[in-house]
Parts: sequence; C-alpha cells; structure tokens
Amino acid sequence: MTGGPGSGKTAVLGLIATLSDAEHQRAVPLYELDLPTAADKFHGGLDVSIYAGALSTDQVLAGLAAAAKVHAGSEPPRD
Repeated sequence: MTGGPGSGKTAVLGLIATLSDAEHQRAVPLYELDLPTAADKFHGGLDVSIYAGALSTDQVLAGLAAAAKVHAGSEPPRD
C-alpha cells in the first residue's frame, strides 16, 4: 500500500489486521465505522501481520519469510 504521510495507510491495514483476529475484532465498532455487516466475518483472513513502520526492508523480508517458513535473501540457506 502506498500513500503520503497521514493518508491513513496504517489505519486501514491495522483495521484489516484487527478484523482478522477473532479476539480483537470484538473491539471494532463496525456500525460507527460504517462497515458492511460482512466485516464481522473476516476473522482468520490473515495468517500473519507485520507492522513495518520502523523496520528495514531486510527485516520485513525476514519476517515474511519466517511466516511462510521459507528462506529469502541474498545469502544461501544454512544447513
């Protein structure tokens, strides 16, 4: 997702991550946010979320690779 500072990228992605977690989803005021009723059935839609705001590209890559249980990067995998 791209956009200028303050455009709401983190808010949108955070909402998606929250809706995906059944425990945290209960705290989302669906009606007040004018979200469709189907939004309450989104739990489990994501397997992993990473807040990348303060991370380097390599750190994000490492987190995604770990979640996918694969090696990613410029160095060969270690046995």
